[in-house]
Amino acid sequence: MVDEGDRRVGLLKMDFLGLSTLTLITDAVAEIVKTNGERLDIDRIRSTMQDLQVFQDAHTYGVFQFESSGMRDILRRRSHKRSRT
Repeated sequence: MVDEGDRRVGLLKMDFLGLSTLTLITDAVAEIVKTNGERLDIDRIRSTMQDLQVFQDAHTYGVFQFESSGMRDILRRRSHKRSRT
């Protein structure tokens, strides 16, 4: 779903339509506690330059909404465009 206002300012709008995604995240956090004893606060996770490089290089297999060949092509073109400016 793309909102024209979001498009004008260069934002990507993502809608999480199902609770199954949120359940999956909750289950993953619980599994981390169970296996490592480590409590993960997903609200405090921040992106690093290394994380962003994954998107710039279009290495997004398995990343929801970014794994299709079309999305990877857009990421590559966007990264190439930025490197020339």
